[in-house]
Amino acid sequence: MPWFKITIASDNKHIGLSAEIQNEFDVLFVKANSPKDAALYSKRPSPDVTEFYFSPGASCFAYILIANYGGIPCEKPSGKVLLVVGNPDRNLMNPHATNFNIWAAVEYWYDNPLYGPFRTPLYRLPS
Repeated sequence: MPWFKITIASDNKHIGLSAEIQNEFDVLFVKANSPKDAALYSKRPSPDVTEFYFSPGASCFAYILIANYGGIPCEKPSGKVLLVVGNPDRNLMNPHATNFNIWAAVEYWYDNPLYGPFRTPLYRLPS
């Protein structure tokens, strides 16, 4: 299965849409028993655009969510991406990496004006 991408404009029409996508995916992820090959990533190629990337494993159970928000098949994202929902101990962007830098992701969330210091990351820390 391919990767999928949803692109959201950060204008007044789309306020709250990013949080909706994240929350809906989080619910689906938990209902699917948190599969290790499933993840939701985000990227901000410009200040007014947010892109969400669904791993191939995520598209198995989130296909309706992807379709509802106009998701399209795409290549695996490149460059800096943020793990929004998924297993931080399993780095799907680089499967050969042995340790995912979770604190870099937390720092990104804290410093990112889209999320702000009061938003809690939705991914789960390894137990």
